[in-house]
Amino acid sequence: MQFKRLLELFLIFFKIGAFTFGGGYAMIPLIRREISERREWLSPGDFADVLAIVQSAPGAIAVNTAAFVGWRLGGFPGLVLAVLGATLPSLLTILIVAAVFLTFQQNEFVNAVFAGLRPAVFALIVSAVFTVGRDVLGRRAPAGEANGPAAGEANRSTAARESSRADRRFGVAEIVIGVLLLTLVRLHPILVILLAGAAGIVRGRVIAARGLRARTRSPAGPIGTTHEE
Repeated sequence: MQFKRLLELFLIFFKIGAFTFGGGYAMIPLIRREISERREWLSPGDFADVLAIVQSAPGAIAVNTAAFVGWRLGGFPGLVLAVLGATLPSLLTILIVAAVFLTFQQNEFVNAVFAGLRPAVFALIVSAVFTVGRDVLGRRAPAGEANGPAAGEANRSTAARESSRADRRFGVAEIVIGVLLLTLVRLHPILVILLAGAAGIVRGRVIAARGLRARTRSPAGPIGTTHEE
């Protein structure tokens, strides 16, 4: 079973590396489709977390993503095979192109092919933005929190919905601020990621403090119970 998983990892990333043009970001929707949608090895939320981690690390995002996913699914052998599968097609292609590039550099057919590829690459990158953004902003509270059969679960259901909406608003605010910092202020992406992480820590501390105060003020005993003397 482990050998089959490792072989499948290699073939998946080899296929993605062989048929993706435009760099690492163009690979993201294809990796997500293979790993999260078709095989369900990682949930969409986990895949979004993986992207956040690999984006903050140095190196090419495609290689980082392949390494992290391979490690999660197959340990060190999975890491090696996933990275090899993702990079081998590019290596072979570059060797061939370097050998014959000068011959076909001014070829009208080759130029027309690359002119047609550029819009498709842009479409893949935009698709990655929408799919990952939907995963990040569309998370819901666990079903057990959202639907409770007892009357006392109503308050927790309302709190879960409010928390989900608050998470979504916080995510939208971070996206807008991040885009402004990257495009207008020209802040380095690493600094934007660090600031976003710091904002998440501060927000988590504030939420934890509010929850502690709410539990301190609430009366003893479960919701909906009465105390008889």
